[in-house]
Amino acid sequence: MKVIFWGVRGSVPTPRKNVLRYGGNTTCYQVLAGGRNFVVDSGTGIIELGRAIESLKGTITLLFSHLHHDHTQGFPFFRPAFSPAVNLDIYAGNFFKKRVQEVLTDTMADPYFPVPLNKIGSKICFNDLSMPNYGDTVCGLFDGTVDAMRLVHPTEGVIVYSFREGNRKIVIATDCEHYDGRNDQLAPFIEGADIFIHDTMYTDAEYSNPRAPRRGWGHATIESAIELSQKARVKQLVCTHHEPTHSDDFLDELFDHARKSFPDTIGAYEGLQIEV
Repeated sequence: MKVIFWGVRGSVPTPRKNVLRYGGNTTCYQVLAGGRNFVVDSGTGIIELGRAIESLKGTITLLFSHLHHDHTQGFPFFRPAFSPAVNLDIYAGNFFKKRVQEVLTDTMADPYFPVPLNKIGSKICFNDLSMPNYGDTVCGLFDGTVDAMRLVHPTEGVIVYSFREGNRKIVIATDCEHYDGRNDQLAPFIEGADIFIHDTMYTDAEYSNPRAPRRGWGHATIESAIELSQKARVKQLVCTHHEPTHSDDFLDELFDHARKSFPDTIGAYEGLQIEV
């Protein structure tokens, strides 16, 4: 089982010289598991992924954590979506005010984009994940390869995905925070994960800054991610969804400091591949 990181920046694409090592593209992860090609989210990172697999034929399974702009904005430029040789299976929660099909249709409608969704070439199948309440799970998807859980994120929630092969486990948990017991359900869901990929957008100091507090914005601190990793006994913490203003040097220092508390901590960067 392998995960490849194509976009690791949060909120907005960040094309600056001082972020080149970690990268400035927004969220996109590729997971090869259970004989399937999964893609989690279609931030601008999906554009480079599309170039890399442009000649692919067969099925691509696109799983959305949620439908905020930084997790959907790259979809119109995903080259395999325009190929008649591709079957594109798309999954998202059914708890959003707009279904994923409507969101992508709007994104590609005139005057925003010249090619409408129903003309792009691939065979698209939209699928709903039913999770009426926070903490709900859908388990055993794709012959037991994927489990999904709905957590709190403004305003309608976010889905965390767990991928399994045998006794190996990769969890992708972006856009969730942990104040006052919020999202406590995550700890048992990620228990013992080989790879725990988690939003660490802020430091505690940024999160609680009285002049510009981030509490309630839906993103975690690296300190809370470390605490959660220790509690759930995960093997490796991979920090992602980097804050746009955080430079490479800042992130280097942040992760060096984090390893003093949780030694197997790394910062995700574009092109990183991890196999378990």
